[in-house]
Amino acid sequence: KCVSHVFHLSPLGDFFFKLSPKAVWTESGEIKKDRRDELFCPTFMQAIANITHVRIGCFHGRRTFLSRGAGARRVESFLSLLVMYAICKRQLLVVLFAINTKVLPAARDVCAEYLWHNGYYVARVWQLMLHKVIRWAEQMLVVSVTNELEEVEFLQANCTLGNPTFHRMSQHDINELEEQYRWLTLPFSILLGAMFLGPHLLYAFHDKLLPRKRMEDAETVDEEQDVEIESLSVQAANQKRELREMKKRMAEFENKLKSLM
Repeated sequence: KCVSHVFHLSPLGDFFFKLSPKAVWTESGEIKKDRRDELFCPTFMQAIANITHVRIGCFHGRRTFLSRGAGARRVESFLSLLVMYAICKRQLLVVLFAINTKVLPAARDVCAEYLWHNGYYVARVWQLMLHKVIRWAEQMLVVSVTNELEEVEFLQANCTLGNPTFHRMSQHDINELEEQYRWLTLPFSILLGAMFLGPHLLYAFHDKLLPRKRMEDAETVDEEQDVEIESLSVQAANQKRELREMKKRMAEFENKLKSLM
């Protein structure tokens, strides 16, 4: 009682589990009509649920894998770590490229900004649109990008389309670095992938890796626990009935005492 009072814990004497009556999914994997009507775009959401309801081999279920508790959190975590892996791998390649060319990444960034700012990359439609977006974003800065770029003297002479010394790292450069430093990039990728993605892959498919006997034992334990829960529910119902009878007898006894007095 002292601990429950200090930590504001509710008494557990009348505690019981109760399933939510608002089920979301039908047996066929569709969203129930009453819940679908509450969504912003019911037809679109049902289409997404149908597309993401995988029924291939061991990947099968009653609902979409985007459902909470059916893999959505693992997919989200997996994708975020995949992005982290790509960022770390990119940073490694940037450092290796700087060591190879003896040019700092900051100089390449300034040169790229100079080329985009002055409209050197406008040969394609998407480049022209990106150029306009960059010029629009520069207007929101506190400093003047034009004045700052003009103060850097080497830009006009060295940052040109014909001089690739300060250009950004291309896919061709990445392929050459991967080939030249394979002794470093390959172990780095394996170690980073094992550290970021390995635990999530094992957690996602651990039930597929367990021996069948252990899974059967777990199912047996679940069945035994279901029987125990059912018996406890029956006992609780009987105790509630006995308690009601005792309260009724107490009320009758009190009435008799009042009549005698």
